[in-house]
Amino acid sequence: MRLLHIIVAFPLCLGVSLPALAADPTGIPECDAFLSKYEACGLQIMAGAEKLAFEKTIMESTMSARASAESPETRAAIVQLCIDSHKALKTNDTPFKACMNQ
Repeated sequence: MRLLHIIVAFPLCLGVSLPALAADPTGIPECDAFLSKYEACGLQIMAGAEKLAFEKTIMESTMSARASAESPETRAAIVQLCIDSHKALKTNDTPFKACMNQ
């Protein structure tokens, strides 16, 4: 249940807007690595409307992390959120686990 909270809460914590991750990195190496892997895994796992919603969430997360990277006050918190989210998806038993560990 905690992992589901992270999967849902991560993008919500980062905020909303719309540029693509592949074209526009966040400027935070930890978040770029996490979001890139998370996106690749999600696109493998999901299909249909779920996949489209996931793609939008990734784009929103990327834009928000990029905006947060500009502020020293928020950057440290976003870095830690990306590290914690990446670790959780690699260790918790979800459909993302195998892919995140590749």
